[in-house]
Amino acid sequence: MDLNDKQRPAAHVEASVFAAIENLPAVPPGLCRLLRVEPSIEVPPAAWLLERLVSSGAIAARDRWFVAEASLLPFYAEDAADGAPRLVYVDARAEDIESWRVSRVTETIAGRTPASFSLDPEREFFVPRVVADHRVFGCTLQGL
Repeated sequence: MDLNDKQRPAAHVEASVFAAIENLPAVPPGLCRLLRVEPSIEVPPAAWLLERLVSSGAIAARDRWFVAEASLLPFYAEDAADGAPRLVYVDARAEDIESWRVSRVTETIAGRTPASFSLDPEREFFVPRVVADHRVFGCTLQGL
């Protein structure tokens, strides 16, 4: 994801993300970590919008997008800033993570692969629902 200067997250966003990462427990031996930032406050959508989110596949794909590179997280933190963003992670074996790389995922949701939704299918990961449902919640990002 190449961000131009107008899209580059502010320094305080980056500082908040990296401070939260430093507070995570160590990655267990033999595992790798995928990260994401998501809002900790969710407002239930209106019925008409929920119907559209279900039919488009957005609900089925929710909470399943991760990255391995911490440098990508500030972009997502700014996107979630209105919802008290928090750091979330999953630890898994490298071979499992590689199979979740968006460019390799063949699963379809609403008739589309995750790659068709992605801006960066080589650096984003789309984890299985069961993995996403067991993601670990880190701390809320401070100062956003």
